Amino acid sequence: MAGFLTYGRLFYLARAALNPPTSLCKKLFPAIGECHDRLAAKELSPGDPIQPIVAENA
Repeated sequence: MAGFLTYGRLFYLARAALNPPTSLCKKLFPAIGECHDRLAAKELSPGDPIQPIVAENA
């Protein structure tokens, strides 16, 4: 892509190499907990932008 090697080394960033601390995630995404709770309780309305995705026979 754009002249960079796709197999690593030059200009390669291993973005998934580290998991950020939970405290940092909560500061960056404060509504995640609420959305997760609503998804778990299935309290979503049809117009809600956050909808669970169900894959059957996957």
